Amino acid sequence: MVFEAPPPFLEVLKGMQSLGDWRHTVDWIFSQWLHGVNNARLVPFVLEEMGSYGFEMWARAAREIGAAYARHGIPLKALSNLTPHVPVLHLYAQPGDAEYLMAQQSFATSNPWFQVRKLEAKSHFQMFEVAEEMAKTITEFTGAWARKAA
Repeated sequence: MVFEAPPPFLEVLKGMQSLGDWRHTVDWIFSQWLHGVNNARLVPFVLEEMGSYGFEMWARAAREIGAAYARHGIPLKALSNLTPHVPVLHLYAQPGDAEYLMAQQSFATSNPWFQVRKLEAKSHFQMFEVAEEMAKTITEFTGAWARKAA
């Protein structure tokens, strides 16, 4: 498994920090996060609430995210370096491609402390789309680890 951030991701972070490109970059991010979503509450929230933040906030977010990747690599690498390992459940909806899920599942096979589940949501905001599914999955995960620890 490659433990480096993909170049397109790093380009997005760079665009978020460019005074001339940040708005276009953020609009593109929103289009990806909301692709295929027709939710009368979620779409306005993202576009109006999150969209109201200006350049300084998006640039800072990109700087902090970029610094974390530079320091620790992708999150799976950072989690791998924790000693002792801690139970981790990765819940996500995007990206939707099977290759991403297969890479996560492959990592889980070699790391029993790690689990992954792709949720039945379309957006980047699965906590709003499938809150009950998330809560149930988290409850099952924490219960299973609590039983193992007992």
